[in-house]
Amino acid sequence: MPKATFASLRAHRERFGADGVFVAHTGCLAGYLFASRPGAGAKSELSAFFHSLGHQCTFAQGGYG
Repeated sequence: MPKATFASLRAHRERFGADGVFVAHTGCLAGYLFASRPGAGAKSELSAFFHSLGHQCTFAQGGYG
């Protein structure tokens, strides 16, 4: 299935210092993976970036610990 936002996410990964990109099978859920929690300034930039793509931005902690 085509993932409309994947190319943009991959192209901007280094800009945001993300450790990885994830995309759900359907492409309706996509985002960045961070080993460490981004600071307030980075979160603001990320939110603006996702809004520029026409998407809502939320932050969730995952993984172990």
